Amino acid sequence: MIWKSNKYADVRRAYEGKLQQKYDLEESKAMVFRLFEDLLSIPKLELLSNPAALLNESEMLQLHHAVKKLMLDVPLQHISGFADFYGRRFFVSPDVLIPRPETEELLLMVKKSAAKMDHPRILDIGTGSGCLATSLALELADARVFASDISEKALEMARSNAETLSAAVCFFRDDVLNPDMEKYPLELDVVLSNPPYVRPSEKALMQENVKAFEPELALYAPEDNPLAFYKNISELAYKLLKNNGLLFFEINEAFGAETAGLVQKSGFAEVQVHLDLFGKDRLISAKKKI
Repeated sequence: MIWKSNKYADVRRAYEGKLQQKYDLEESKAMVFRLFEDLLSIPKLELLSNPAALLNESEMLQLHHAVKKLMLDVPLQHISGFADFYGRRFFVSPDVLIPRPETEELLLMVKKSAAKMDHPRILDIGTGSGCLATSLALELADARVFASDISEKALEMARSNAETLSAAVCFFRDDVLNPDMEKYPLELDVVLSNPPYVRPSEKALMQENVKAFEPELALYAPEDNPLAFYKNISELAYKLLKNNGLLFFEINEAFGAETAGLVQKSGFAEVQVHLDLFGKDRLISAKKKI
């Protein structure tokens, strides 16, 4: 795509117009601002205050290829290589889920509870990019944080994120549907998880950039047993937690009551379903009581 002008303002408007063939106006504007900042290190304020400034050929090509990918449903975060989560940037790739805003609500709930504990021992099961485990290690200076995942590629990215952000997290590989108990730390204060919870039959309801570019291993639960991960993690957590230890989940909004009942059946008390910012059943908290 060749433009008559390489001025900031002209290029920005041209790409906003191009993206509006696929996305709405506000999303298109936001994407273009992010591309300028993430790929070219040109912040929004500079774009708006210096509209006649010029892009060089290399910068024009970077934007051209990025917009081309966006038109093919490639997530913006995969183009830039990172996603923002709780004020920090995390490397992402097709090997891990892109962190969602609702997962920040899980982080806040865990942080609030763990902050009241002395030297809390915390385990994040199914860590993916490591955004939860790394954030908790950084937010809770006296915490000891552990994190597991079945995917070695996800663990590589999680370790990279923790190292880049100078967070002390102990990562290990395990399949929570067939756990190796020798790998897990005992006497934990908190277990949290955002496990796979989308049924394959719900795939038609999902956005194309999620279906095509995010890992199925981290997205989908068994169609005939959509709560399989919650059952196994609840039973595992009950063995690992101290008395009065806490369990937190992000859940499928369609199974709030069912997931809460399963957690309670695993031995937990004070099981509560919490709404997210959109009023949907999204989080569960529970306490181990002997």
